[in-house]
Amino acid sequence: QNRSMPTGVPQKRPAEPMATNAKKMKTADSKALTTFRDFVSGKSVLDILNEKKKRNLVQLDHNITVAQALKILKSNNILSAPVVLAASVLDNQSEDYLGMIDAGEILRKLCRETKMLEELEATKKKSLNSDERVADFQAKLDSICREFWTRKLIQVCGQDVTLLPKVYSKTSVKELMSHMLFDNSGRPIHRIALLDQARVSDVVTQSDLIKFVKRHEKELGSILESKIESLGIYDPSNGVVTVTTDTPAMEAFHLMYTKELSCVGIVDENGMLIGNLSNSDLRVAKIK
Repeated sequence: QNRSMPTGVPQKRPAEPMATNAKKMKTADSKALTTFRDFVSGKSVLDILNEKKKRNLVQLDHNITVAQALKILKSNNILSAPVVLAASVLDNQSEDYLGMIDAGEILRKLCRETKMLEELEATKKKSLNSDERVADFQAKLDSICREFWTRKLIQVCGQDVTLLPKVYSKTSVKELMSHMLFDNSGRPIHRIALLDQARVSDVVTQSDLIKFVKRHEKELGSILESKIESLGIYDPSNGVVTVTTDTPAMEAFHLMYTKELSCVGIVDENGMLIGNLSNSDLRVAKIK
C-alpha cells in the first residue's frame, strides 16, 4: 500500500549525479579564472608601484667584485639588484641597465665553476679516510672560491640584456606575471627591473605582486579560495629535499644547484625538520 507523505513535511531531493557536481565546479572555476584574467589585464605595473611600500633603489656597478656585491645585498637586506654600467671619467651619468644579479645566480655560477658535484663523487669513490686526500681537495676548493669572490660582477652576470623582459610602468599586471613565470633557462623570475628608457627606475618583486593581489582579494572572487594542490603548485610525489646539520655548506648549496631549488630543508639525526638553507644564506657567508 502506498502511503503519501504528510502535508507540509519537506521531501528530500534526490542527490545530484557526480557528473553534474563536477560540471558545476568546472563552470565556477572557469568564471573565477575569467574574473582573475580581467583583473590583471586591467591593472598596470604603475598600480602596483602606487600601492607598494617605497624603498630605496639599490644598484650594483658592473666593475665591483662578487664579494662586494654580496655585502651590499646583505647590508640592504635584499636578495638581488640591477647591475648597471658604472660611470666613467668621460661619462659620469651612465647607469645603463645590464641585467639583474641575485644570490641564487651567484651560487649557481660558483657551483658550475667548482664542479663540486663531480669532485665530491670522485672523492667518495676513493678512500674518505685519507686525511691527505681530503686536505688536498679542500685546499683546491678554497683556492677556487677565493678567486671567485674577487671576480668582477659583470663576469658573473652572464646575461644578454637584449633577452631580458622589458617592463615599464604602463605594462599590464598580466604581462608582468607572464614574465615572472620562467626565464630563458626555465627558472622563475623573482624580481624584474622597471625601465625608464635604458635606465632602471624601480624593481618589482614577486612579493610586491602577491601583496597587490592580496589587497584586491574582494575583487577577485573565489579564485583565491582554491587549494594549492588543485592549482598544481605542490606535487606530494616530489617529496622534500633535505640535508643534515653536519652536511658541508658547499655540498648543500650544490645539491640546491643540481636539483634547481632555491632552498632545502635541514633535519636533525632523527629526521625532524629543524630549519632550512636558502639562496639568501649565501649573503651572510664569511668570505675570506
